[in-house]
Amino acid sequence: MRFCTNCMAVLTGDELFCASCGQRVINPAPNYPAFAPPLNPYTSRAYTLDDHNGLYKLQWFAIISLVGSVTGFVVAYYYFRYLYVFPGQSISPGQLNTAFLQEILTSELEVIAFSGIVTGIAYYFLWNAFRDLSRSDSQFTIPKWFTLVILFSFPTLYGSIVLLFNGMEQTLSQMSSLGSTLTSLPPGTNSLFEGFGLLALTGILLLIGFVIGQLLGLWRLASRYQDDTFKVAMIFSIIPIPLVMPIFVMVGVHNARRRIEQAQKAP
Repeated sequence: MRFCTNCMAVLTGDELFCASCGQRVINPAPNYPAFAPPLNPYTSRAYTLDDHNGLYKLQWFAIISLVGSVTGFVVAYYYFRYLYVFPGQSISPGQLNTAFLQEILTSELEVIAFSGIVTGIAYYFLWNAFRDLSRSDSQFTIPKWFTLVILFSFPTLYGSIVLLFNGMEQTLSQMSSLGSTLTSLPPGTNSLFEGFGLLALTGILLLIGFVIGQLLGLWRLASRYQDDTFKVAMIFSIIPIPLVMPIFVMVGVHNARRRIEQAQKAP
């Protein structure tokens, strides 16, 4: 019994072309079993050193995201506790003057800057993880480049927020000096419009980078390592529940490493 070397279909005679796939039959493969044994699930993919490096950096992405979420909550809590609550007494609406509102805006900008720096570092590790994985699996090339879009969007995002806050501060200052009667648009209006425009553009870039970079990357991690934990992490990336996504990513990394170890031990 002879078999096609392309599709392993049974050759019934001396035909020159396989009736199943159309491949030209040059040297038919003799003595092949009619039914090939199933592939070992641990040896069906080739894992390399790039997998180890990529998973290591992916773990750091999860750790920094987790620490950043916790630290961000703590910093925001103490900032706003200091601003809104003095020792044993809450701020009444009559005490919310212009200077106090400007202080609030400045403090919010500092909290946003801190969160942006931590998040940027986390996505830097995510980009490095996809870069390493793309060397052994080309399906991570697209997530790698679109994660880079997220990284480049962070400075633009912060710049748009600075423009918005400057516009609000200028508007509050003029309202404080002129009272409630304004004969023209406040000087901060241009900054507000520019900030909103830049924020809208940055939001589009971040959305594209998030979907094609992070979400697609997590989906392909689940495909490469055959672990649905990464898909759960992808779902909790869409549903913004703090602390949950990084935990599932770390569990997925642990499962992927165990799978690689089993593949290396397999005959």
